[in-house]
Amino acid sequence: MTEIILAASSPIEEKASLDILTQGFQSAVKTPFELAQQTGAVPHVATDRNHRLLAAQWRLQDSVLAYRDIPESTLTFHLSGSTRVAKFFDGRCIAQGARVNSVSLTTPGSSEWELQGQMEIIHIYLPEQTLRSFADSHVPSGQHPELRAFFAAADPWLTGFFTMLGVDIAKGSAGANNSLLLDSLCNLLLLHLYDNYVAGRTTVRSTQVSTRQIGGNALRLLQDYLADHMAEDVSLRDLATLVDISEGHLLRVFRNATGLTPYQYLIGIRIDEVKRLLLNSELTAKKIAAMTGFASPAHMGDCFRRRVGVTPGGFRQKSK
Repeated sequence: MTEIILAASSPIEEKASLDILTQGFQSAVKTPFELAQQTGAVPHVATDRNHRLLAAQWRLQDSVLAYRDIPESTLTFHLSGSTRVAKFFDGRCIAQGARVNSVSLTTPGSSEWELQGQMEIIHIYLPEQTLRSFADSHVPSGQHPELRAFFAAADPWLTGFFTMLGVDIAKGSAGANNSLLLDSLCNLLLLHLYDNYVAGRTTVRSTQVSTRQIGGNALRLLQDYLADHMAEDVSLRDLATLVDISEGHLLRVFRNATGLTPYQYLIGIRIDEVKRLLLNSELTAKKIAAMTGFASPAHMGDCFRRRVGVTPGGFRQKSK
């Protein structure tokens, strides 16, 4: 299941949070454990159940950090607060001065950082296995692309991506029963990184596939599966396995065929069921949210209001 870990204050809660992360990522990711140990901070965390994408929102203050032999790549989005950030390598300052809404990428290895003042950041940790798997299915055979490190880049696409992710983490909509959302975000993010931040010149393989590959029986199979499992934590991998195509192909051809991503289509199914239950039962919002796969009544209400234009309570009242 997707986990959502809220900021904690007691050592017991902190240990529990780190234990949950350890269950899924083990030795593939070290940065969040090093950061928690060196600063005592506890993040908001979201991860999909396939453990391909791990995001953490941190509030940090006046810290000197030393990372050693980190196996994963880390994207850092500077959300708010002080911008006095400096990166060191072998004791030498190699970059300094972040900006709010800027993005940095740290590749595997060792580095030191100095943070002055209070700041809020979002990390995305990308295990090497995640990057290799994506490259194998999207990059022409024989090429071995590597992402290049960068510091405090102004990238409007990444800014929009992280802003959306931060809102989802804060609301809990990047939490329970939303592996499909995180899987889709992961694929979009990796496409952007490999299109724009690869050392040397590497062309990302086109994943355009005829819509006939997801037409007819295959499309109905996916739609029926989403309807039958709307209350569950469906992943992109589940859907791709069902019709025997890659996850990247699935995203493209499903959208070509329906005009929606699989996640958007699933939300539509859930909203339709919420409407039915509001009209034909006296169930509480909490019960309806649980029955239809929403992380919470607040998450359900937010999605419902965006799709329908009124709150669930308002919809029920108007229909009486």
